[in-house]
Amino acid sequence: MGLRVVGGIRAASGAWCPALVDPATGAAVWTSGSEFPAQYGVWNPRFAVRGDTLFVFNEWLLAALDVHSGQERWRFRTGGDIWRSTRRWKSSESPDNLAIDVLDDGQGGLAVVQEDNDERVHVVRMRDGGVPWAGLPMVGRASVVQGLGILLEDDDDNLQFRDLSGNAVWSQSVRSWMVAGNYVLAELREGEDGLTCLDTASGQVRWFAEEDSLAGLDEGVSLGGSASVFVSGGFAQKLWPIELDRKPAGPGFFGKLFGRGHGDAIPVKRANVDTAYEAGGRFFIVLNDGEGAKSLLVVDPKTGKPLGQPYALSGANWVYVRGGRSTAVARCDYDEQSVLRGFDANGAHRWERPLEDISEFFCMGDDVVVELPGQIALLDGATGETRFAYAN
Repeated sequence: MGLRVVGGIRAASGAWCPALVDPATGAAVWTSGSEFPAQYGVWNPRFAVRGDTLFVFNEWLLAALDVHSGQERWRFRTGGDIWRSTRRWKSSESPDNLAIDVLDDGQGGLAVVQEDNDERVHVVRMRDGGVPWAGLPMVGRASVVQGLGILLEDDDDNLQFRDLSGNAVWSQSVRSWMVAGNYVLAELREGEDGLTCLDTASGQVRWFAEEDSLAGLDEGVSLGGSASVFVSGGFAQKLWPIELDRKPAGPGFFGKLFGRGHGDAIPVKRANVDTAYEAGGRFFIVLNDGEGAKSLLVVDPKTGKPLGQPYALSGANWVYVRGGRSTAVARCDYDEQSVLRGFDANGAHRWERPLEDISEFFCMGDDVVVELPGQIALLDGATGETRFAYAN
């Protein structure tokens, strides 16, 4: 489904109704009859497209609409706001920051909704809006493992796995962790320092690789059967590429003797990793040199080798990246404005657009959708030029 541009129009009652726009032409495809309250006068809804479902969230109401027709399937009242996190932006399959994932259970799917205000996770049946599981407590973050279940952090620094029926299967005390395919890569709190690969379904240890300088596992990235995590290397970090189906080779005697550990040095002096993202089958890594200067590095996920030279981001305060089919876009926020910068799949810089008061953006195929006050604009992902703007 290529239609991803959504907005709202004011109904006669004063409420807002979702609308969907064809990104190729800017013409409205449908306007939904579903109304949402606009108690505060200005509506700033959040949208998420998952398959053929359009989720709309506004003022503690979450609704699921058919993305082709706008017909409402169900709505669910949350206890508060829905969690938003930059961690969702690491996946090109999640082009928004609304914390909703669809877990495939073989019976139409379950919507996993992460709530911010009371730190709970709701599990809602996609077909009818029923809630088969009670609100689950969540202190850290949650992650769906397709076809298997949900991983949750609790308040005792435990990582807990629940299966498709909501049953708690196993838990582990962890320092940090990430999902990689059907496995979990984790730093365990007990035992030797290193990287542990857990089978998600059973919680059994698949392999363990000793590494006392493991750092930034929360910022690791995975794609297919490959993953990359970061280890400390002298004054900076190193990128450690891993094949999930086998234990990584050790650094060897001399590597241990001289503290080299795993991975190759990142080609920026004294650089440490701020964030890492997967986009278009590549790893985009935002680096910080310790003095506030940031740069963007593109890495091959199989080898961990850089593709080209780092691109300097000119003193941005913070940066995050989203990706389309063959385009990655970095939003760079400065004191006075935001700048969108477009890159190809190998990290070559193509264009930049200064934009003030940008509230959100995401990539859709080879285009970039930007939400601005009162309008949604569609930019050409290859050039950054505006194709059309839609009043919201």
